[in-house]
Amino acid sequence: MDISKDIKKVIICFYPVYKGGDNTEVVFKDGSQSIKYANVRIYLKDLAYYYNTDLKSLSKHTAEELGQKYSNPLPIGGQVWVPYYVRKSKIKRDTCTGYFALSYIKGLHRIGNKVLLEMRPGLSIKINNRPSTANKRLNNARLLEKLIKNGERSEYIKTFLENVLFLLKK
Repeated sequence: MDISKDIKKVIICFYPVYKGGDNTEVVFKDGSQSIKYANVRIYLKDLAYYYNTDLKSLSKHTAEELGQKYSNPLPIGGQVWVPYYVRKSKIKRDTCTGYFALSYIKGLHRIGNKVLLEMRPGLSIKINNRPSTANKRLNNARLLEKLIKNGERSEYIKTFLENVLFLLKK
């Protein structure tokens, strides 16, 4: 899969769909959509790989920073990706989590016990998180973005990136 074409079109979210199997729907800044015949885990790994990001280390350090083990936002490619459940699994090991670019999230709206996520080009997606969980994930993403922008971890990130570049040169 060539993710560079998707990145040039500016990805605003990607989430799992059952269309011809367990695939990924990608939504772009211009509002266009595309189905990728790979599950979300593979698409996320490809996105991280494109930006030379070790997903496992990133997840670990983000968890330490936010004090939460699971379902943390991920800063990849200059964007903070917020994880939300978008469906219920039909079979074991089905991916239910989609990732949404924080800078394109307009807000969350409660509809009964469900939540509607509104994105910038006019896209609305029903998510399967409780309202309190959805708000917590959004707030954690905002906190992480502030930490990155304020340079709280800039020295650590700089060292980490230098080490990655050193390893790539080998």
